[in-house]
Amino acid sequence: NLSGSRPMTGFDFPLFYALKEMCDNSGYDIRGLHSAGLYPLYGSGVNVTTFVHNHDVFRPYTSAHNPIVNNLALAYAFILTHPGTATIFYPDYFGGTFYNADSSESFTMGGLKSEINTLLSIRENFVGGNFYALTALGNPDYKPGDDPFNGGTFSEYAPKLYVAQREGGGGLGGSIVVINTHPTDAVGAWVTVQGAGVGASFLRDQTGNRSGTTEVYGDNRVFVSAPPLGYAVWADADYNLSIPVARLKAFLRGPYNPISGAMSTYLGDNALIPLTQPFSGAPWSYGGSESVAAIPGGITDWILVELRSENTPGASPVARRAAFLRGDGMIVDLDGSRPLSFDVTAGKYYAVLRHRNHLSVMSKNQVTVDVAAGLY
Repeated sequence: NLSGSRPMTGFDFPLFYALKEMCDNSGYDIRGLHSAGLYPLYGSGVNVTTFVHNHDVFRPYTSAHNPIVNNLALAYAFILTHPGTATIFYPDYFGGTFYNADSSESFTMGGLKSEINTLLSIRENFVGGNFYALTALGNPDYKPGDDPFNGGTFSEYAPKLYVAQREGGGGLGGSIVVINTHPTDAVGAWVTVQGAGVGASFLRDQTGNRSGTTEVYGDNRVFVSAPPLGYAVWADADYNLSIPVARLKAFLRGPYNPISGAMSTYLGDNALIPLTQPFSGAPWSYGGSESVAAIPGGITDWILVELRSENTPGASPVARRAAFLRGDGMIVDLDGSRPLSFDVTAGKYYAVLRHRNHLSVMSKNQVTVDVAAGLY
């Protein structure tokens, strides 16, 4: 569409070849990623399409093509946390048995659906804003991954550890991605966070590959780590993306404006909504302690969300949470932007919505509650 407004993009083959070296060549110096690909050359990800595989490179490796054979998840951890329009190749996601053109050769691979879903959730929440390669700019001090205060010097880890920062912004928190190609050791580094930081002083690994939290100190130094032949993405510790979420959308008839297609946010905008959840009395008898110091922008009102068993939807709820209903219909956590998390086993549930001035309603179909749940 040469007359349209969408930018033209190019496939980043130089980055692909660097990612293949990282994944398949045990002797690769991972610091080569600092300058790999089109983004370091042009300083913008808008015109760059990053990929791990596509039809040009994905064939059995004996058929004159060169797919990534080992440690494929490391490549996806890179492209899904970096600038560029990242693409996911369906065989990498679903797995299966694949053949060359004449069906004379084949190979079978497992899919990365779960890992990619987690990375997509991280990308949706924490990947945005300015980019900094911290193992190039952040004065890295390498340490064993489980011993950040070790007084020794571990420069031998430098070729095996890559650390980069996204500053956040535009409704997204910041994050720090760590990729470790050491075959046996968890590796970490003290690095200096750049720019406006990452939006929080305490971080957790949102992939679940590393436990605990880490602190960004007053001098902007922080210790981050990743497991052997693995990765981690450190972001705001107040959020835990390994906990299942429900992405729900609903409109109340009373405040709904059919012309704008949205609900009024007058009460929220004028501080006429209580700062503490209002469902403690009858008929709701909800004992939650949800409260905020100020109502986020764009909020219509509080809403009470219940999850009920997919097998016995008429029984008592298995989980309840007070949340905010935005003017655009999205039901969000107390920050006004993130999807609502529940401490339940990932799966299918019926969702019940309760409001102070409207009849309660239950979803017609089961709602997926998972780390990468779709919108209902």
